[in-house]
This record gives sequence, C-alpha cells and structure tokens, in this order.
Amino acid sequence: MVKIRRILCPVDFSEASAVAIEYALDLAADNKAEVRFVHVYQSPGYALPDGEIVGGHDLDAQIGKQLQRELDALEKKYAGRGAKLVTHLVEGVPYVEIVRIAKELAADMIVMATHGRGGFSHFLLGSVTERVVRMAECPVLTVRQAKAK
Repeated sequence: MVKIRRILCPVDFSEASAVAIEYALDLAADNKAEVRFVHVYQSPGYALPDGEIVGGHDLDAQIGKQLQRELDALEKKYAGRGAKLVTHLVEGVPYVEIVRIAKELAADMIVMATHGRGGFSHFLLGSVTERVVRMAECPVLTVRQAKAK
C-alpha cells in the first residue's frame, strides 16, 4: 500500500472546495499526513487598443493580501484536525500551477473539488479539475459537492 504523507488540496473558497477539504483532512488524519492548501489566482489584466495587456500593481497587491487572509482563515479554521496544515498562494494559470506545485512538493495525492458544470458552461470555462487529472503525476481524488434535495 502506498503511504500518503503529503496531500495537496487546491481551494477556491467555494462550498464544493469545503467538501474537498473535509476529505483531504480525513485522509490526512488516517495517514498522519500533512495537507497543503493552495489557491491559484490569475491576475486581472486589461487589454488596451494597441493590444497591450496591463494590470495594476496596487490591485494585484490588494488581491494577494485578501486571498492570503482567506487562506490564513482556512488554516485557523481547520487547525487541530490531526494534520499539519500549510498554505500556498500562487499567481498563474490554475491547472498549470496545481500540477507544478504537486510535483515540486512531491505530493502523494491531490484532493480537489469538481463543480460538476456541464454543457455550454463547461465548454466556456473548461475544467481545472479535468486538466489536473489528465496532467498530474500523482493520484487525484475528485470530490463533488452533494446536491441539495
């Protein structure tokens, strides 16, 4: 049996993400593993008429500070659940960065939510989870939020 020592858990602060966190923490507690929460964001950019894309440094800094506060709150909320928790805030393309970080950290598993979008919404947005499943070198456990009845 493979020993799980490090679980990467990408979070987007959604209800679906909270369900994935619960799975990751339970797996970590059972295996005496650590959980690494990661949030990947793409910096907003604005296209100018000449084709140049610019972003505001001040806006990026504000976004980064707010997201780090959100990650810190998650870490505080889930402390004491039997797993060491570490947070990572990264700017970039989400699926690319999640796969890169999993490899860099030698994650034994990725536990992440899937929002279950289908049809046109899936076509437009793509699926970060689907791309991570295809590209990751370690196992990926996908967790779908239960629908309210």
